[in-house]
Amino acid sequence: DLVRDDFRDETQFWAELGDKLGHTTPVLGLTQDYGQRLSYWGWQRVDEWPTSGDRNLRELAGVAKSFDEIFAARVSGQQYFVVTQFKQFDKQPDLKEKLFSTYPILEQTSDYIIFDLQNPLE
Repeated sequence: DLVRDDFRDETQFWAELGDKLGHTTPVLGLTQDYGQRLSYWGWQRVDEWPTSGDRNLRELAGVAKSFDEIFAARVSGQQYFVVTQFKQFDKQPDLKEKLFSTYPILEQTSDYIIFDLQNPLE
């Protein structure tokens, strides 16, 4: 399977996204591989938003917090929220609703959405 997959475009995509985010900007994200691709190729550290599986696991373990508690804690001090993992984004309607209704989109393509967490909508 690996022989058939071509990952050469990955490097350029993550490097360009890192450039857009500024490399040292505080970023929260829902991205592939818990942000490792963005960190490695984009030189951009990202605090990862939990996947739906991560959230379900916490609930099963009895240590789940409310969405509002998680969101408030995770966005504190962050400048942007970046989404590149759209299937996961669709599995979290509470997150999707919160971001679209509260924060402006700085930039959006078919590959990513960058929300501006510093300038909430009125």
